[in-house]
Amino acid sequence: MAGRGTDIILGGNINFKIQKELYDILTVSKNYIISKKAKLLEFNLLKKFKGTSQKFLSVLLSLLTDEKFLALSDIDVLRILRENDRISIPTISYQCSIRFLLNELLLYNQKHQKQENKIVKNLGGLYIVGTERNDSRRIDNQLRGRCGRQGDPGTSRFFLSLDDNLLRLFGGPKVQNFMQNQLTDDSPLESDFITKSLDSAQQRVEERAYQQRKNLFDYDDILNKQRNIVYHERRQILESVSVQKNIFAYGEQIITEILLELKEEKSYAKQIIALLENLFGRNLELQSFTDSNTNLNEFDSSELKTFLFHEFWLTYQAKITEMSVYGDAIIENLERSIILINTDRIWREHLQKMSLLREAVGWRGYGQRNPLYEYKQDAYYMFETREEVLRHLIIYDLFRSSIL
Repeated sequence: MAGRGTDIILGGNINFKIQKELYDILTVSKNYIISKKAKLLEFNLLKKFKGTSQKFLSVLLSLLTDEKFLALSDIDVLRILRENDRISIPTISYQCSIRFLLNELLLYNQKHQKQENKIVKNLGGLYIVGTERNDSRRIDNQLRGRCGRQGDPGTSRFFLSLDDNLLRLFGGPKVQNFMQNQLTDDSPLESDFITKSLDSAQQRVEERAYQQRKNLFDYDDILNKQRNIVYHERRQILESVSVQKNIFAYGEQIITEILLELKEEKSYAKQIIALLENLFGRNLELQSFTDSNTNLNEFDSSELKTFLFHEFWLTYQAKITEMSVYGDAIIENLERSIILINTDRIWREHLQKMSLLREAVGWRGYGQRNPLYEYKQDAYYMFETREEVLRHLIIYDLFRSSIL
């Protein structure tokens, strides 16, 4: 069947035919010339193209004496023939000769092509035979349309079986009962009832496919929104002159989140210091926290937060001073690299988790829960967790980085 954008020409496509014919002539003739059998070649050409013009033979023979043309490979010849229509004005001598030969062959074969076209039209045109009906009516209509392009005559006919998936799954028992009761074995069935049943079955299949695509789009839209956020943040890191503001924001947000989380859990102050010491990579000296049974609620939260912010700032400034020995731009490149590396790694892990989540939420439908709603909720929670883990990794890697 012809591809997209190509019409079936009754009687054959003359352009493809003459390109193939001229390709065979040029490649065989070139091999004759290379093997020094020019006289035998001229005799064969005169015999084969007896009905063509003398100009065709003279141009062909002159082309075979062109050293540039003889240096071409068979693939180069084929490429020139295919690209002939794209070249408006040929600039090389053998291109002009090839175009002239194509035009001469076209004029010579047009008469035969017109006769073959009339013969095919008188026989009824193109006959489309379908061995089954597609799930989509659009595909069937496209196939039917092949037999009547450009006003040409044509006919289409589909041969079906009750074992086809479309009839077996969506045709219903009415069609099978009709076949068993009204017709004998091995007799063909031609009925408007069957046609209407098939159209109804195709419509149901199309509606089901539409719902599946719509559902798929809803799932993809959630991940696409998250992807846009991550790409936007990543682009800002790449385009920014300095990322020190981001580092300060990450550290302050980590401290605030840890204080809120441990305060809700009524954790002890010593646990906070242990977590932050692990994050900062150094010991935090505070006399009030020596008692392991001291609860976080017994301290002023604003003073504690201010103290931890100050400790974070001191740790960060110490790291900047340490790296400034190797150059002023070292710390900025290091910060940007750590952020980008961790962003990409966490995002890849997040994509894998989202893929697993998408497979898992389908089972929640058996518990009378909407899988799409569950997917949205869990995807939001996982995205928030990703942001939190990313901040921790950036600060953790930055404070422990060193140049070897």
